[in-house]
Amino acid sequence: PTLDISSRSRDSVVLVCRAPGGSPGVLFMLYRNTEKVDSQDLLSAAEQVHFTVRMEEWDSGRAEIFCCLYKNQAGHYSAFSPYLQLDHQRVEEPTHSLPSFPPPLLSVEPSDGAVKRGEMLRFRCAIPAPLTQAQSNKPQTFLLLRTAEQTQATPLISQFQASQVSNSE
Repeated sequence: PTLDISSRSRDSVVLVCRAPGGSPGVLFMLYRNTEKVDSQDLLSAAEQVHFTVRMEEWDSGRAEIFCCLYKNQAGHYSAFSPYLQLDHQRVEEPTHSLPSFPPPLLSVEPSDGAVKRGEMLRFRCAIPAPLTQAQSNKPQTFLLLRTAEQTQATPLISQFQASQVSNSE
């Protein structure tokens, strides 16, 4: 999905979360950083929903980042949208999006993911090449999320810093 600003007033911002064309959602969720702050459970599928974020709920000196995801009619969850950065500022000042990156490549060893209790699974998360020179010099942060089968919740398992991997691997 994508997350954009629909409108802005002095004390709130209306964000629009859009599912890709042809893939409407029945549940849309808005996250600030990694915390779910709002959701809309729809009776019929829609390609977009609006979320209102009240600006007095967060620090006036800090920028906040938001993203969204959705669940389609088949019950499958999308990936998170790229983050949108909102600055606590006057209405006439522009707000900018963070640069968009392609989704990371996730692999697991053993490749079939089958292990016995006590055995280890190894996850590898890599950035697809090529990155621009400015992007490749910055450390990247990866979030590994686990979806609980019964509740469909997505708790954060771990967060870590990773340096850019060379393209020779």
